[in-house]
Amino acid sequence: MFGGKWPMVTSMDQTPWYRRFFCRARTLDLRATRDKANQGDAAAQFNLGMRYHRAGVWGLQQDATESKIEAYKWLQLAAAQGYKGSAEACDRVTLGMTHEEVADGDQGASAFIATKPTNPEVQ
Repeated sequence: MFGGKWPMVTSMDQTPWYRRFFCRARTLDLRATRDKANQGDAAAQFNLGMRYHRAGVWGLQQDATESKIEAYKWLQLAAAQGYKGSAEACDRVTLGMTHEEVADGDQGASAFIATKPTNPEVQ
């Protein structure tokens, strides 16, 4: 066939099966991380903040500002819970932000804390 036991292309869109598989796996992992972060998991908040930071650094210019604000928000929330390394990461993210972007991130973190449901098991 095409130089192997199984063809690399399995659909009409010419996208290799492994690329579709790993893209789907990353999407599902991101959803799970976002769900945990929304429930108040500090580790998930840190991981989500770092993902947004990487997206802001390596992503498209028009998305960079929003990614930096989201990264700051999630890292700030993780730092408020004392998650190791999150305060330092938040400081690094802040270096590339304007005062308005930091204010937007603080507002987002405050809004998250205000709307977060209380968990009776934690209290």
